[in-house]
Amino acid sequence: SREYFGEFNGRGVIIAGGAAGIGAALADAFQWLGAKVAVVDKNPSSVAVSITADLTDEKARSAAMADACAKVGAPVAFVSTLGFDSRLGFDLTQEQAEHLMRVNFFAPVFAARDVMPVMRKGGGGAICLFTSRHGSEIFEPDMTGYGCAKAALDSGIKRLAVKAGEDNTPSNII
Repeated sequence: SREYFGEFNGRGVIIAGGAAGIGAALADAFQWLGAKVAVVDKNPSSVAVSITADLTDEKARSAAMADACAKVGAPVAFVSTLGFDSRLGFDLTQEQAEHLMRVNFFAPVFAARDVMPVMRKGGGGAICLFTSRHGSEIFEPDMTGYGCAKAALDSGIKRLAVKAGEDNTPSNII
């Protein structure tokens, strides 16, 4: 119910990769809860604050995250549903592997890192980076690049949590 999740009412939420699928559904749900939602994606979104950016590009990502924070305020939540599955096995090229790492690892981890200082100044919040069982449990040969990138994301999430925890106080937790 809206009352149960009242901490989102009027507060900022940023969703990376929210133009379609799970991200779009989350954007709709957060809006229903009264949150000010910014969706940052390579494709336009139907939410009020839609920022079109290539999150695999460092400068574009940093600018988009700053723009999202400026438009919705310090976020109480940052969610990344970014992901790309190429169905390429060990025959993938280095360029393809690098692209999979940029989409599935670098973009979500660094976008979260970009948002953390603003979230901290706003009093804390939650970071949720969607990953996949292909990084830790399912080892299909035709998912080599994707699985390796998601394994890196699994590890990156844990390190991001430790980094965020270094500055936590009882009244300001990420």
